[in-house]
Amino acid sequence: MMVYLNGDFVAEAEARVPVTDRGFLLGDALFETLRVANGVPLLWEAHLERFTRGLALLQVSGAGAPGDWQRAVRELLRRNALREAVVRITVTRGSGARGYSPRGAVHPTVVITAHPAPAPFGDLGSRPGWHLITSRYAVPPPQPLSGIKHANRLLSVLARMEADAVGADEALMLGAAGQVAEASGSNVGWFEGDTLVTPDAATGALPGVLLDYVGQTARRLGWACRTASVPPGRLQSVVGLFLTNSIHLLVPVARFDDHPVPGSPKIAILQAKLRESLLSGPGGG
Repeated sequence: MMVYLNGDFVAEAEARVPVTDRGFLLGDALFETLRVANGVPLLWEAHLERFTRGLALLQVSGAGAPGDWQRAVRELLRRNALREAVVRITVTRGSGARGYSPRGAVHPTVVITAHPAPAPFGDLGSRPGWHLITSRYAVPPPQPLSGIKHANRLLSVLARMEADAVGADEALMLGAAGQVAEASGSNVGWFEGDTLVTPDAATGALPGVLLDYVGQTARRLGWACRTASVPPGRLQSVVGLFLTNSIHLLVPVARFDDHPVPGSPKIAILQAKLRESLLSGPGGG
């Protein structure tokens, strides 16, 4: 595969980032991962808003403009002959002097990768949904970094290791107060009666681009929506539980820890609406 690195398109195996890069040394970086359908990045504007907000928070300048990234993504897809893809845009602060101070790090590293996209969950066969377990690792309390996709994802890595160890698909991470927050690589939502419920901002969860789009879709359907701070035990009595991320879109949860979860017909409706608006048109969203 070809990748984009600081203005050049190079073979993935030949791409090099200096060992002095602060993204490598300190996780001083942020990224966005998005799905491409029919050659068009899905929900580009929403991803771009979160990405540029993160650059501003980290005070990283000189990484290019949105138009530059969009053109680079388009050319990368062409060079890799991909129309259904997973694209990741990563910006690090670049290299600087040794230590935490970013002084002297004035040339950011920009990397864009593209790989074939997996089939959406509904195309993967007859599995009713994923197995979600509860992780022992918690999401930090709300802070400025909570709202951006920074490269410090070790808690998510550890949580996902827990899921892998028991053959589960994902791991639910709680907030500092023990409330439902997010999964290691996904956001979470559920139905209580006819109401769509998502974790509120007090949990410290990353505001998900796809989860926000799901909420918009539900409101267009006239469904009641609200946020809540609930203990994980509450999920054992919901009428439908699901995960969202920008790659798999919306995935039902069939089992939460040792408890089967009913499949709400509203989840199937949302899946169909996402397919119609995001995957069937000229790129959607």
